[in-house]
Amino acid sequence: MAELTTGLVVQEQTYQARTYKLSETKIEGFVDDLEALRQAIYKILSTEKYEHPIYSFKYGIAWKELIGEERSYVRAELRRMIAEALLQDDRIHEVDGFRFEF
Repeated sequence: MAELTTGLVVQEQTYQARTYKLSETKIEGFVDDLEALRQAIYKILSTEKYEHPIYSFKYGIAWKELIGEERSYVRAELRRMIAEALLQDDRIHEVDGFRFEF
């Protein structure tokens, strides 16, 4: 937390380690720690950016922008898009080790 000179207290958004467990058809129980992180990564990478009004414009990936583009451009943009999307989650500090196959 940081205190501003006006006396207001600003708190950074953090993500809980425990969340609802999503299956293909329903929400059932809870997951935590590494499984919660895996689920968050899957959800972020599965959500098309800008298409769902319930998500902020920072959430998800704009995969459709890459359709029809050159492979070299797609590789570079995918690296950037994936890293940008995943680094929104404060549990993720680095994104690397990319390998693409066409």
